[in-house]
Formats: sequence, C-alpha cells, structure tokens
Amino acid sequence: MHLFHWPIIISILCSSITFHSCSRSYDSKNTVTGCNLVFLQSYAGKYPADVGLFENMLFKQRLYNLLGKTRFNFLSETWAVETPMEISENTFVAEGCQAHNCGFTNFIIVVDFSTNVMYAGIREYSSVEIFSEDTTVSQKIKIWAK
Repeated sequence: MHLFHWPIIISILCSSITFHSCSRSYDSKNTVTGCNLVFLQSYAGKYPADVGLFENMLFKQRLYNLLGKTRFNFLSETWAVETPMEISENTFVAEGCQAHNCGFTNFIIVVDFSTNVMYAGIREYSSVEIFSEDTTVSQKIKIWAK
C-alpha cells in the first residue's frame, strides 16, 4: 500500500494554487518597494508563453490579487493568441486574446516600473473592465480600451 504518499500529493497539488501575501510597500522617500516586477524588463520582444509569464509566481500573484479569482481564471484560461511583450517609457505591456475571437475578447497587462503599479484590461464583447492597483489608469490601458 502506498497510502502514505497521499498527503504529499495533496500538499503539492494545493501548493500550486496557493497565493501568499504580497503587498507593495514604500520606503522613507515614498518609493515603491517589495513585490517588484523589474525582471519583466528582460522579456522585451519575447512571447509570454515562451518565458512562462503566467507561471512566474510573483507575476501571477500580483495579477491574481489585482483581478480576483473569477477574472484571473477567465484571463488565464482564455488567453491564447499573444503578441511579443513590449517595454517602452519605463512600462511593460503584454497583450493577448481568445483564439479565433481576438476582436471581441482580448486582454492587456501593464506594469509601470516607476510606480511599481500593475494594471489590466479585459474586453469581453462590448464590455471593457479596467483594473488598477491604485486609483490611476495607465495611458496605455486608456488607448487599448478605445
């Protein structure tokens, strides 16, 4: 009998969907620290799937916290067709869409490195949802939403 392996298997399965607390913090000069996504700068010109963007736990955790469970699952399960990631004006941009339905169901994820703020947009037919870790909206999100 191999029953003694079940707790380990269950623990491994559960650990793959557990998110630990990650909050942005500020130093004495009001500069954002903690949960920094600066590593995304090395992804310029690469496709999200090629670098395992959605498997990166820091990125995944920030996106999950931003979108919530339902919208995170929708984005991650529907994201299929993608463009190379871009870095410009100290900002990271990743865009993707649903296969065979890009005009109606598409997504954008933006990270402003200067403020360490993540933004996301989800377009589902005529409905556009914009998410922000603070009260601002990135100019790149505004352009995408039109």
